[in-house]
Amino acid sequence: MLTGTVVYWLLEDWGWVNSFYFSVITLTTVGYGDFSPTTTASKLFTVGYVISGIALIGASLNEVLKRRERRSARRRSKVTSRIEENRRRSASGRAHQRDRSASK
Repeated sequence: MLTGTVVYWLLEDWGWVNSFYFSVITLTTVGYGDFSPTTTASKLFTVGYVISGIALIGASLNEVLKRRERRSARRRSKVTSRIEENRRRSASGRAHQRDRSASK
């Protein structure tokens, strides 16, 4: 968004806030229509900005979701390991009790 802000500030002669605002609403595909590029250069930049921005947002979202899934998988693995350990301990304890009962 920084790149878009600077480019629109330079090409459209908008203030920093309006340039940033336009960058955000363009990348999020909201597009209120209150601002639009007026020069050929800024229109061409906008086309590339939208295509690359949407791809970048998609890739970022994909990475966030993959990390979240890996974290969930690690948590599931830890829980499963604890359950298995408890089962082994419980089975071992029952076997020990049977041995003690049988020896009496």
